[in-house]
Amino acid sequence: MRILTTFLMLFLFVLVNCSPTFYLKTQADPNYDFANCRSVVIYGDQESIEGKKFKRMLESELKSIGLKIIEGTDDANVSSTYIIDLNEGSYTGSLLLPTTSITTGQVGSIKYSENTTSSQIVPYTGNYSYKNVLVRFINKQDNSVVWQCYISIDSRYYDQNILLCLQKSLSLFGKDFQGEISLY
Repeated sequence: MRILTTFLMLFLFVLVNCSPTFYLKTQADPNYDFANCRSVVIYGDQESIEGKKFKRMLESELKSIGLKIIEGTDDANVSSTYIIDLNEGSYTGSLLLPTTSITTGQVGSIKYSENTTSSQIVPYTGNYSYKNVLVRFINKQDNSVVWQCYISIDSRYYDQNILLCLQKSLSLFGKDFQGEISLY
């Protein structure tokens, strides 16, 4: 039983520490009373399919936290904008790895063994691709940003996890936060 418990604990530890994460940063205006934030009008990318899908998700999630979505701009006390961006590139570097070689032999009746320690430079390269999403909430009275969240996630995980990222972000609506969040 003890072995099974230890194995399960080790499995959970590996699962949690090896699961994909996303970076989240939220910032709130300390002078804004978020109790006043009751209705929102949303602006954003309405040209791309991705932008239209994100707007629908954002509307749904804002409703789930109790905000009213307004289509016209007159009645909303806060407006929301969003930007979705792709960041791609490559990186290069090198690692300095220690190496040890052992030389053995025999000359006549004399046996010898020699250890030689040195370092070897191992170059590496790779590519990265991240989706970045910035969502801002703007007070319509003075056009100041009252809350914003920045999400950065590996592009491989974006499509199947952006809703989860948005939900976790909006759970921090009106609060400051910065850090990595597990997707699972």
